[in-house]
Amino acid sequence: MGAFFVNFHVRTRSRKSVMPVLRNLINTRAYVSSPRGGWVSVYEERTSLQDDEEIVRLARELSSHVEKPEIGYLVHNSDVLCY
Repeated sequence: MGAFFVNFHVRTRSRKSVMPVLRNLINTRAYVSSPRGGWVSVYEERTSLQDDEEIVRLARELSSHVEKPEIGYLVHNSDVLCY
């Protein structure tokens, strides 16, 4: 069995700009990384179930509210990578 996960990367040097926005957009657990190379990574629990509608919603709203570019990645069974 391969890996299944989703993550988002926001083009910002401020973890603090992502945290309050994320709290308003989700009601699950999430990990938000410290900035690295000008990006903050977000791993949100519900999107890891690979619900396409939730992934698109969260990506769109997170980018819009933080007002920064963002990219999301989905790995499915260690065989498929979507971004």
